[in-house]
Amino acid sequence: MIRSTNFGTSWSTRVRANDDAFGASQLFPWVAVDQSDGTVNMSWYDTRLDPINRKTEMVYARSTDGGQSVSANVKVTTALTNETCCGANLGDQYGDYGGIDAYGGVAYPFWTDRRVGGSADGYEETYTAAITAK
Repeated sequence: MIRSTNFGTSWSTRVRANDDAFGASQLFPWVAVDQSDGTVNMSWYDTRLDPINRKTEMVYARSTDGGQSVSANVKVTTALTNETCCGANLGDQYGDYGGIDAYGGVAYPFWTDRRVGGSADGYEETYTAAITAK
């Protein structure tokens, strides 16, 4: 993550949002600024728990200082999803219809995955979670 406080004239030094070991993939990052407290809330798909880099989980992190530092990552999902399994319709790939919103110290990442029996129809289901800041 990098930030600008002068409309893009100059940029900060990069800050790493994910706190896993190098080698995993992070996909489809989303960002929302909570207008009630100014925090920067981030979520993304992450493969850190799959050694062959196919199964993903949703991960969340937060910055309370305008992007100068990032909190420890929080696993949001309760199950991994394999988007290459079960006759998946790869033309209708996950990540297209996700995002995050935040307000009042609560972040709401939303995503799709096919954890329910591999979604035999080849489609994903939609999920969300409420993450309350401590």
